[in-house]
Amino acid sequence: MSLVATRTHKYVRYYRSSSSTVFDTELYDTDNDPWESSSVADDPSYATLASELDSALEEHLAAMMEPLFPVDRNQITWEPAEAIDLRLDSDTNPRWPQTPS
Repeated sequence: MSLVATRTHKYVRYYRSSSSTVFDTELYDTDNDPWESSSVADDPSYATLASELDSALEEHLAAMMEPLFPVDRNQITWEPAEAIDLRLDSDTNPRWPQTPS
């Protein structure tokens, strides 16, 4: 399921399991139907809005698929992290605050 919402409408796409094939869409006019009880996706008077929201959702999904920082995975080198002492007492961990005596 994917969706896009504005202040007044919500457009939802449902997909077949393990597939990118859309099998159903819903469009709700949340101003007139705040409980989203009746989809207006098949109403011809909402066709233009449904098309605009579908395009906006498609653009958003395409942008989400692009990596934020394109990286050649063959150039990544992995090094072990610095060991951190996680003991929670001031006697064994000098970074732990000392308790007043």
